[in-house]
Amino acid sequence: MRVVLQNMKREPEKGRIRMTVQFGGEPPKEFLGEYKQCDEKYSFCNLEQELFMRLSDLAVRKYCNCAIYQMELMGIIIAFLSDQTIPSFPIELGTTDFGIPRPSRTRIFFNRIKRPFYLKWSWWKFRHIRRENLLKYGNASKNKT
Repeated sequence: MRVVLQNMKREPEKGRIRMTVQFGGEPPKEFLGEYKQCDEKYSFCNLEQELFMRLSDLAVRKYCNCAIYQMELMGIIIAFLSDQTIPSFPIELGTTDFGIPRPSRTRIFFNRIKRPFYLKWSWWKFRHIRRENLLKYGNASKNKT
């Protein structure tokens, strides 16, 4: 499914924008975004919850990484508000250089294969550590009484 950013407009409040986003064949819908630059190291970009969750779901299904579309949209918003050059509208998410690089098809395939084994290992590790802590600290509490 394609995600297309149709246009962006500045709101009267500083750092706020209104975006028109289209998901696949659905009609375009408007969303609010807000960019706050707190200091040199960190910047925060808030999106409406519906937009954020839909982008997360699409990125997980397509790239196995839910942050790809959010990071790209945040980069576009920052560039738009700071008057840097951005591609001409409409912008299809997943085709720009903003954000983090997309994984290759091989990386996606191996991540999908690796996931069940990693989940089993992490569950075993969690149970093993929990059992060790129970034995270590459980005996100490019994000796005190």
